[in-house]
Amino acid sequence: MLALSECSTEVTAALGHTDRSKVTFPMDFSSFMDIRGWPVTFGLLLIFLNLLYWYSIYPFSVLRECGITHPRPIPFLGNIFLFREGFYNAMTELIKTHGRVCGYYLGRRPVVVIADPDMLKEVLVRDFSNFPNRNSFRFATKPMSDCLLLLKSDEWKRVRSILTPSFSAAKMKEMVPLINTATNALMDNLNVYAEANEAFDIHKCFGCFTMDVIASVAFGTQVDSQNNPDDPFVHHAQMFFSFSFFRPIMLFFSPVLVRLRPPGQGPCLRFPTSASPAGPAAGSNRKEVG
Repeated sequence: MLALSECSTEVTAALGHTDRSKVTFPMDFSSFMDIRGWPVTFGLLLIFLNLLYWYSIYPFSVLRECGITHPRPIPFLGNIFLFREGFYNAMTELIKTHGRVCGYYLGRRPVVVIADPDMLKEVLVRDFSNFPNRNSFRFATKPMSDCLLLLKSDEWKRVRSILTPSFSAAKMKEMVPLINTATNALMDNLNVYAEANEAFDIHKCFGCFTMDVIASVAFGTQVDSQNNPDDPFVHHAQMFFSFSFFRPIMLFFSPVLVRLRPPGQGPCLRFPTSASPAGPAAGSNRKEVG
C-alpha cells in the first residue's frame, strides 16, 4: 500500500508539470459494459415495435366491423400479393371464396368488392350521386392528375360533360363499321375452334377483340391482334398490362417513386426504351376514320 501511494504521488507530481490536455489515458470500457441502461433501451425498442405494428394493422378492422369478409391481410401490404398474377383470376377466386359482397386491403386501404347485380344497380344508378369519386392517388402528378379517373366531384362532372358528346348516337353510328370489322375477325376465330371441336381461352379471345376495337375507335389504328399477336402495338400493350411477382410492390410504391425525382425533370418512372419502336409501327397502321 505504501509503494502504491508513493507511485500515485509521483504521477500526480509529474502531471503538475505537464499540460493535462495532452495526456491520454487508456479507454475505460466500464461505461460500455454498464447494463443499467439496457432495460430502458429495450423497453423503448419494444414500445416502438408495438406502435409500428399497430400502425400497420389498425385499418384492418374496418371491413370486419362492417360485416364484410376478406382474406387475411399482411401488415403494411394488405392483400396486394393476391394480384401478382393479374386481377381477373384473383377477383374470381375472391368472390367464390368470400361471397358476392366481400373485400380486401390494398396496402392499408380497405376496398369493397360488389358482385351482386341489385346492389350494383343501387350504387351505379339510383344512388350514384353518393359515389361519384374513385380511389385517390395522393402523389399523382400532371398530366395524370387531370385524368377523368382521378378527378373529383365538380371537376369530374365538368370534364365528363365535355366528353359525353363523343358518345352520342351519331358518333356511335360512325364507330359501328369499325366494331363490326373486329367482330367479324372474332367470329371467324371462334368458328375455327368450333369446327376443330377443341377447347380455347375465351378470355384471351375477347381481350384481343377489345384491343382491336379500342385501337381502331380511339386511336384510328388498324391492329389485328386476334390474328397477328406479334404486332408491336399488341406486344407493348401486353407488356404494360402484364403482371409479375414484383408488379404489386411497384404498384404500391409507384406514387412515392414518382415524387422522388430531381427538380425540373420528368417522373422517374418511364416506359422501357424497348417500347419506342411501337410508335412508328403503330403509326404505319394508322388509317383515316370518318
